[in-house]
Amino acid sequence: MHEIFSIKSYISVGPFLFGMNKQEVEALFSKEPDRVKKGFTGKLGMYWDNIVIKYNEFEQVDEISFVSGGEYNVSYCEIDLFQDPSAKEKLDLIELPKNVVGYDVYFSIGIAITGFTANDTSKTVTVFDKSLIPIWEK
Repeated sequence: MHEIFSIKSYISVGPFLFGMNKQEVEALFSKEPDRVKKGFTGKLGMYWDNIVIKYNEFEQVDEISFVSGGEYNVSYCEIDLFQDPSAKEKLDLIELPKNVVGYDVYFSIGIAITGFTANDTSKTVTVFDKSLIPIWEK
């Protein structure tokens, strides 16, 4: 059984609150991350199974991503984002997304998705803090 985390837009994903520090996040997992890596933008990312938690320059959580096929799953308003075949269509009813570098971005709810077409084998859901809206809008 996969653990399912519920999204609260611009607040949290399951137990992970935007603004948490690295120690608080590690305590929730009760283990060290599988991998720690800085991306090309210089943002720190910590990886546990299929979750990537990214931190801003103050080392506070500002982005949480999930990749399908792992231990953890994610839902929004009772929509199981990886298991419901009509998840994208349901999100589109909330807001028509803006396409940004291959992601469909739903600014009103702080969610970006990719890989939700029939030809894709892997889906990604990224939940972001309000501070990242200007970056996603570019």
